[in-house]
Amino acid sequence: MPEHRAQDDDSDRPLALVTGASSGIGLDRQFVEHDFDVVITAEDAELAAAKSSLEGNGAQVRAVREDLSTADGVERLWSAVASGGRPLDAVAMNAGVGVNGDFTRDIPLEDDLKLIAVNVAAVVHLAKRALPSMVQRGAGRVLVTSSVAANHARAPLRHLRGVQGVPAVVRAGAALRAEGHPRHRDRAATPGRRTPSSSGARTSTTPRSRRAARTTRRTSPARALRR
Repeated sequence: MPEHRAQDDDSDRPLALVTGASSGIGLDRQFVEHDFDVVITAEDAELAAAKSSLEGNGAQVRAVREDLSTADGVERLWSAVASGGRPLDAVAMNAGVGVNGDFTRDIPLEDDLKLIAVNVAAVVHLAKRALPSMVQRGAGRVLVTSSVAANHARAPLRHLRGVQGVPAVVRAGAALRAEGHPRHRDRAATPGRRTPSSSGARTSTTPRSRRAARTTRRTSPARALRR
């Protein structure tokens, strides 16, 4: 098991966790450039190079090498984050794997299972660890990245083909956003009031959230998360 040293807790910067940092889309750099300290994680040796590329900008950068295809790897990552003693202000769940080819003839079962473990199970697992304290503090942001391949693959089993994040996880993220909204928490705490989940209501995208989504696309992920 790798050793994880606690990060210094004397920084007044917000703290972000970025998964899939060794070969991602640059979310870790966006956070650093917008005055975040970061914890980055990936399973491969390129993580060290990613850490080196982020240092020297005044931010604390901590690398935690773990395999998120296993529950133990997710737990070790979360233990490493928690050991720093700092609240987590943002999580960017960017780790993902993809497979391509014919489901019945080209793709080994273990590849499909690893895809589900990284793209689905690890996202749920990490969200379960990170979100409770954010909800308790009434502050925090979670970003889940997804590939457009999830919506454009031709095969019926498109959630298993070349996908970084499946549509179900994206919908779950929208539901979590609604659940974390103060109005939802107020309604849930009021006796006799039914929550959206208890009433069977479906989560939908409101005009306001659509405007926010358009704004997010025009700005950097880190800037959007700090709003």
